Amino acid sequence: MKGPIVRITPNELHIKDASFYDEIYAGSGRIRNKDERFVKTFSAPHAMVSITDHAYHRVRRGLLGEFFSQRSVIKMEPIINGAIEKLSQRLHEACQTGAVINMDAAFAAMTADVITRHAWGQSGNYLDHGNFNKQWKDAMAGTMASRVLFRHFPYMLHILMAVPLPILLKLDPGVADILKIEGLVRRLSVENVNRGIVEKQEGKTIFDALNNVSVPPEQRTAKHLIDEGHILLLAGTETTAKALSTCLCYLLLAENKNVLLALQSELRQAFPNVSTWPKWTEAQKLPYLVC
Repeated sequence: MKGPIVRITPNELHIKDASFYDEIYAGSGRIRNKDERFVKTFSAPHAMVSITDHAYHRVRRGLLGEFFSQRSVIKMEPIINGAIEKLSQRLHEACQTGAVINMDAAFAAMTADVITRHAWGQSGNYLDHGNFNKQWKDAMAGTMASRVLFRHFPYMLHILMAVPLPILLKLDPGVADILKIEGLVRRLSVENVNRGIVEKQEGKTIFDALNNVSVPPEQRTAKHLIDEGHILLLAGTETTAKALSTCLCYLLLAENKNVLLALQSELRQAFPNVSTWPKWTEAQKLPYLVC
């Protein structure tokens, strides 16, 4: 098998050609429906990520667009800075005692605290856990990894869902941590539904927008919010946390010492006052951070 395009299943192509990116991820003017078999692996049929119809997905995505805009990021700076400060304090304490920190778990805890606050208006407080609730992070990673298997063997997902919970807990104790995720998302989502239809615009959260009066009643049920919550928590945590872990590992490698020194020098010159939080808009102007 040669060439940049290989058929890996009767209905799937594997494409290794960067120039084809815009053809697959087309702009708003071109219709692209998702493969129904692919989205089933998310086990969240009411979430936006599982919507296969292009037009319907665009409508749902429009409800959340403002929450991930540059303006929204600027408004979130105090929340993000607070989480960073809490993590920095934990790292300082570990430095004083000589404790070992799992940075994968630490970054996941920080990003989880930010996304839960942004989505529901209250933090999950993962940074307060002694080990940053590492078992939750491991359970989340296991959930993500299993989707690759379920994608090719979808019947296994149905079998797993049919296994009684007590048996699942004996076969895999990590299921208990997954259930904790389920419980947190369900509690926060149901609380949002019970507050009733949201009409206030200022200071609203992501789930206030999903429960807004402008959203059709059949799209703001508890099932919709719970499924959306699962995807937001998983995606909003793992993506940023993994990027931070990868960057940290790269910077700390001995052969990249000059890279770390260059970054530190640039930051010190741009933000000499360590007692003042740098603005995101200012950090974006630094050549090394945007190269």
